[in-house]
Amino acid sequence: EDVGIAIENSQVVEAIGDAQIELQSVMDELQWMPAMLGGVNTEAHEPSDDQARILLTYNIMIQHDLAKMSYKIQNSKFGQ
Repeated sequence: EDVGIAIENSQVVEAIGDAQIELQSVMDELQWMPAMLGGVNTEAHEPSDDQARILLTYNIMIQHDLAKMSYKIQNSKFGQ
């Protein structure tokens, strides 16, 4: 029984680590990608219509990635 608990604890730690890595990669990307796409808004700079569409598409992709991660976490054997 102790071995089973130790194995399950190890699996939980591994699952948490995997989720942290995925989330960290999204957070890292969010540090530089919006600026590269021209999405840094200041009073002197507003994105063009094309840039705004690209940023919207990018934000939808990020939302989709986060939704997949959330679903994976919530529906894992540890999220139930």
